[in-house]
Amino acid sequence: MADNEELDVDLFPLETTQKPIEVNVGSTLKDASDSFRRAFIMSTLKSTTGNRTKAAKILEVQRSYFSRLIKELEID
Repeated sequence: MADNEELDVDLFPLETTQKPIEVNVGSTLKDASDSFRRAFIMSTLKSTTGNRTKAAKILEVQRSYFSRLIKELEID
């Protein structure tokens, strides 16, 4: 690509073009972290059509830990 060429949004994968997670100013770090983890896990589950084993593999975490996160973050 030449230095003067413009980048088009179509050149980037969907993951980089999704809307950012909204976090309210004044939120605690835990609240912001939970919000991010919840959205990230839900997105991964969606990409695996709800298959938790596949999602855990994609995220490179143990299946038991993944199940605990789902429960902790009240995703079910």
